[in-house]
Amino acid sequence: MSEFSEILKSARSLYKTDEYDFWLDIIETVELDEIPITHHGHGEALYRFKDLYGCDRHSVERRIDYICEKLFTYSHPDDFCEMQSQFHTYFSVSKNTMYKVSELGVTEGIEANDIGESRIAYRSEINASAKEFYV
Repeated sequence: MSEFSEILKSARSLYKTDEYDFWLDIIETVELDEIPITHHGHGEALYRFKDLYGCDRHSVERRIDYICEKLFTYSHPDDFCEMQSQFHTYFSVSKNTMYKVSELGVTEGIEANDIGESRIAYRSEINASAKEFYV
């Protein structure tokens, strides 16, 4: 994880953005066995990583964020919102509840305006088969 952290720090500096701070915080503070990296998310991240070559500056920034979400949040290959966008699982600290956000911004499990301070949902909090997880 330390190598990925260095990549994100370099991208943050290069693009002069704080967009990656959420992901850096996860890498630096959450135990590796609590980060819900799934086989599905890992495969999607690798696939998207190949797309980075030849992208313009803004596309690269968005794709790096997308790769981080694929790697560090739980997603299931068959869990889509009504607009057929993949869900990712987070945890609202202020409401003490898990919720899902799709790639198109659809929120399920909590009202969007009630999210408050959030973090990723930890692997130990997610009711999923151990076979789904990469690490």
